[in-house]
Amino acid sequence: MNRVWWLVLLLASFLPVAAEARELVELQCQEQAGLPEPTETERKRGFMLFSPSPLSVVFRNAESTLGERVAGLRGAACPGEFEPVVLVLRNIREESLERVSVELAGDARRAGGGTIPRTRIRVRTLSYRDKYWFSNKMWVVRDAPLILEEDRPSVDVPSDANQPFWITIEVPEPCAAGLYRGTVVVKVGGEVRTAVPLEFTVRPFRLARGSALFAMIDRLRDDERAIRTTFDDMAAHGMNSVLLCGESWLDFDLAPVVARDGSQALRSIQVEIRWKGEGEAGSIFERNMDVYSEYYFSRRFTKPVYWIASAELRARNRPPETFADKLSAMGIDIEAVASEQDPVLLGKVADAYVEFLRLVHEHGKEAVGSRRRWAPIVFEPLDEAFSSSEKRDYLRPLIRLIYGKVKALDPEIQLACSGLEGNATAGTAWNPANLTEIRRFELLDYIAFHDGPAIPRGNPDRTRWQLFRDWKNSFQPPEKKRVFFYNIDSKAGWHPEPLRFMYGLGQWYAGADGCFEWAYGFNDDPQAVYATVPAPPDYEVEQPSPYRYPRGQVNYEAGTVDELGGPAVGFETIREGIDDYRYLATFLRLRDRAVRRGDARRAELARALWDEFRVRYLDRIGFDLCKNRGNHSLPENWTGGMVRIGPEVYSVQGDLDVPNGLSLQEYAQMREFLARGIEAIR
Repeated sequence: MNRVWWLVLLLASFLPVAAEARELVELQCQEQAGLPEPTETERKRGFMLFSPSPLSVVFRNAESTLGERVAGLRGAACPGEFEPVVLVLRNIREESLERVSVELAGDARRAGGGTIPRTRIRVRTLSYRDKYWFSNKMWVVRDAPLILEEDRPSVDVPSDANQPFWITIEVPEPCAAGLYRGTVVVKVGGEVRTAVPLEFTVRPFRLARGSALFAMIDRLRDDERAIRTTFDDMAAHGMNSVLLCGESWLDFDLAPVVARDGSQALRSIQVEIRWKGEGEAGSIFERNMDVYSEYYFSRRFTKPVYWIASAELRARNRPPETFADKLSAMGIDIEAVASEQDPVLLGKVADAYVEFLRLVHEHGKEAVGSRRRWAPIVFEPLDEAFSSSEKRDYLRPLIRLIYGKVKALDPEIQLACSGLEGNATAGTAWNPANLTEIRRFELLDYIAFHDGPAIPRGNPDRTRWQLFRDWKNSFQPPEKKRVFFYNIDSKAGWHPEPLRFMYGLGQWYAGADGCFEWAYGFNDDPQAVYATVPAPPDYEVEQPSPYRYPRGQVNYEAGTVDELGGPAVGFETIREGIDDYRYLATFLRLRDRAVRRGDARRAELARALWDEFRVRYLDRIGFDLCKNRGNHSLPENWTGGMVRIGPEVYSVQGDLDVPNGLSLQEYAQMREFLARGIEAIR
């Protein structure tokens, strides 16, 4: 039977609003009949069970993405690795199934001894939410499969609807290798309706950490418990760094230093930061740095912290006072100074900001016992400073000065910039063969590109990217350049594949040094501005897309507060991408070790396996997903394409599978190939 599901895009006007309001574009899932015929057992219990890939987008009424009927759940992982399997319940009754839950019947056990405790096997309910995001219009995806709720004991499943459950095995470390067996039970109304065998293989090796940076962007948080909870969650998802942004609340002053000849001419701007004393909590920035450094020196995080300091260059005119506010109190408007390009005053402002960064850097370097006070900091003075965004254009002369002055003052200070790849439609493409204003590149230690290996943005040109890689690789330590990809899918959270690909095989294949994503989470308060959806009717403010949804998430449109939160599906998938990278790094490390040791047998086997892996998978990789950032509204990103079926109505078929040369099924195949290869050459 042909199993096809349809997504319908209904373009509609919303309530009468101001002229500048954005039109709302609605995306829904509508399904044709396509389920296999239920067995008598399935009819009696009222549901069917399926096990799709974690990469599949399973809408509430999807049928073509459900995968195979479940005979048993299977998975495999290394000690210390987290591995999800997905169980989807399809209600085939004409009425709702109430209080449906999936639970472990006990521990998973290995013949001959060994246990994975049931406390290390987490079951979470996938929650469908209306998901808003902005492209050229404001979109709403109705019932997007978005959040893995962490504390929901049961859920009601409507008639003819799916309910996915994610079962994540958190393999202890250490853990004996071998096959572990357990049982998953499905309950309805508190009664067991069926049992599903769980078989899980623990592999006989540990994964290498790898050299790449894996991170999320998050705001500076006030509460130490919230900071630790956030860092714990990131570390558990494979992150080895954090990108912090927002107001620092540092206690500092700017003071004019004027000429002594009576002219009162401004000679310089003095900067003083008052650091916290013993036993004091200090500023938000200090609290975050104290906790991050604790994690860094205990090796829970292994990379420098990355501070996007843009907030200091924005005047708020309310607490906390930023660097720009302090200038304003002196009668200096940072926007006017930068826009008018008064070279003398601009230089003095740049000198003051450089001194501000230097003081932070020096404070972090101070010895505290046997180590430095803080983990190393990478400074990004202004987010996306050289992108094609008009809102940042006026600050570019100031930023150029800051980069040059920082490196002239102290080459040890690490500098970063994002958004440098330009934009094809805005005519700001960067051509590495014509290194205009190249000093802004040469002075950088970290260079971040939107989406992936695309210069300009939206144009994944292999030749141009290779030119850039050659330029990047021409620098040797300590001038070595590191390249990151970021915001692979910052508008969604329910698109699993783009994130797994770019955090894993994609960034490695492109020769990048890391990935980070906007944004972890921005709302602790149920009444916060950053909520599940933007408040209608104007849809004017684009809301960040959190990858960790807190409790008390506001839904303005429905007028409700959802009590349960949890990670977005995309956040869980990032961890899978990081693990892909680690499997790859482990294999290559063993291959290189065999060559160094002169182990001819293992070296030859590793070479043959690598050649096969390259032919099967690597030679087919492409980056066309960078053209549209995994956009769900484009035909090429759905396996069945998109067809217009009526006025302003479109349908798409199949699964969301971005154009990168790989099918969704091949990720598991690649993982298994590398695992077997690692075992063969250990």
